[in-house]
Amino acid sequence: MSVHKPKLKNVAAMKVDRIIKHHLPYEFWMMRDSLAAARKGSPTWFEHNLHVEGLALHSRNLIEFLKNGDACAFSPADFTTNGFKVNKQFVRQGLIDKINEQISHLTDDRTEDREEKFGPDDWTETVEAIEKEFDRWIKNLAPDWAKKWDQNDKHRRGRCRRLLRAHVR
Repeated sequence: MSVHKPKLKNVAAMKVDRIIKHHLPYEFWMMRDSLAAARKGSPTWFEHNLHVEGLALHSRNLIEFLKNGDACAFSPADFTTNGFKVNKQFVRQGLIDKINEQISHLTDDRTEDREEKFGPDDWTETVEAIEKEFDRWIKNLAPDWAKKWDQNDKHRRGRCRRLLRAHVR
């Protein structure tokens, strides 16, 4: 589903500020905490699936934003200096396909085989790719946006990296 991408200058400042101050931090929080919960395990498959689906959904939202996807109303370049170029290849297409085919959409490619599902190794690869690309985006934020991001994200950044390192060991 394609959405109209408004020119940033034509959007009320308060709405744009929410992207940096609320929406992107929320997506990261949900992705990271869903990852932690999925890794921790759950007493039921239902709860496990909720955690995996939460991870996939919020990962997909961040991927759409970072790739300037059609489903996202803003381009990541709207917030950066001219040196930033969108990298549509930052995450392996196979991971996106797994999320789309097995989590987000009912397709004839959906699998029942656990080995083919969006699993722990995929979770790690997906989150690491998003974290790396997001770090590149942050390094290229225009000064006003960088200040707003820093005010909101100081306490959030290290948590997921610790979770990823714990999983790899």
